[in-house]
Amino acid sequence: MKSLKLLLAGVGVVVLAACQSPSGAHSKNSGSAEFTCIAGTLGGAVIGGVLGSTVGGGRGRTVATALGAGAGGYLGNTMGCK
Repeated sequence: MKSLKLLLAGVGVVVLAACQSPSGAHSKNSGSAEFTCIAGTLGGAVIGGVLGSTVGGGRGRTVATALGAGAGGYLGNTMGCK
């Protein structure tokens, strides 16, 4: 149980880190761009987590879910923050 909490905390850190956009990525009117960036990150993390949860079983499924959420968050951030 303790390792699951640690894993979930790690996924949270990765998802939040993916919300960071590179400097200069937003213009002065960044309200809409910031929303798109955050929505892409969170949407990617959710989709990646769902896809990752379909792989393996037991602890392997937990790891696949975490990796899927991290990778999905990264890809969603990359696509949303163009």
